[in-house]
Amino acid sequence: HAILAGLPGLAAARDLVLCHHEYWDGSGYPEGRRGDAIPRAARLFALVDSYEAMIRVDQPYRAPLGHDQAAAQIVGLAGIRYDPALVAIFARLDRGRWRAIADAIDGGRDIDGDRDRAAGLARGGAIVAA
Repeated sequence: HAILAGLPGLAAARDLVLCHHEYWDGSGYPEGRRGDAIPRAARLFALVDSYEAMIRVDQPYRAPLGHDQAAAQIVGLAGIRYDPALVAIFARLDRGRWRAIADAIDGGRDIDGDRDRAAGLARGGAIVAA
């Protein structure tokens, strides 16, 4: 965040980098901010970053979770780690929407780690919502 502090017009990016490890209940770091004192962009980034980390195949410390398991963990941490209003929005997105997002950012890997489905998309298959 110190690098961004010296660049004009990047205050929002600086706040995102500084605050994305802050938790809704104030138990995060580096400043122990809580609730609305955490910039909204940082709150959103924390939720999305956590979700992405949970479903990734290449985490060295554990196997990836499926969408349902990751979503349950995020919902369970609403009001503790994550902004409850953002979690409510996250929970309302249907599984097909998450599948399309995963396809767009991860080369077609299914949100449940299904590489066969990714191969089908590469051959011209359609996105099918669950």
